[in-house]
Amino acid sequence: MKAVILARVSTKRQEEEGLSLEEIQLPQMRTYAEDKGFEIDKEFTFSESADRKIRKKFDEMVAYVKSNKDVKALIAYRVDRITRNYRDHVEMDNLRLESDVELHFVNDRLVISKDTVGADITTWDVMVFLAKQKINRMKEDGRNSGMAKVLNGELPYKAPYGLKNITLPNKKKDVVVVPFEAGVVKEMFDWYTTARLSMSQIKIRLKTDYEIDMNVSTIANIIEQPIYYGEMVYNDELYPHKYETLITKDTYDLAQDIKSGRTKTTVK
Repeated sequence: MKAVILARVSTKRQEEEGLSLEEIQLPQMRTYAEDKGFEIDKEFTFSESADRKIRKKFDEMVAYVKSNKDVKALIAYRVDRITRNYRDHVEMDNLRLESDVELHFVNDRLVISKDTVGADITTWDVMVFLAKQKINRMKEDGRNSGMAKVLNGELPYKAPYGLKNITLPNKKKDVVVVPFEAGVVKEMFDWYTTARLSMSQIKIRLKTDYEIDMNVSTIANIIEQPIYYGEMVYNDELYPHKYETLITKDTYDLAQDIKSGRTKTTVK
């Protein structure tokens, strides 16, 4: 019987702390397949969250199993490695019922097939529910942690061009100015508000003056960033931050007025 292996981690921390793809999951699943007499047809390994996104490799795996009728077993390390939300649960249920594919969860010592009923199905359902609850807790913890940072004036996400996230010797996080990039940001705002250059003209000036290749959408994103004058966006709200600023609030406001067409553009 041919089998497909799926190995997955959601975070770098999982990779380092007990769910390593190469050291834990794959070796145990390969040994399991050999012990069961399965021929491994293909292995799918990936690292991405199962929550609120379409996981391309997961969908690729499902499509592969459906299109290869001789694949009759899907091997995962644990239930939560493959069914961490109800969408995935339905997909797996369809595979076992419609394609007659056995689901083998090595670490959980659980096998679900087309003929499985009763306690094992209940166990599977409960494991999926617990996995979903774990994701919900992680999301809530993340929101609480992010808001705590914001209220303390700290940036909870990656700093934009001109600024840089760093870790201090005491393990605390900080955001510092990158001198050259910060100078470029100031120049861009000056070109846009004083010289009244368009985004496309700024793109050309960056190339000729600084040999920087930057697309227009990136330039527009920089012009829209309030972090440069002293505020950061979090959950669509503005909060003051404690880091060094690059421009004034007046310069930022003028740039937004120009961008939205609220002020007449004149060329100087």
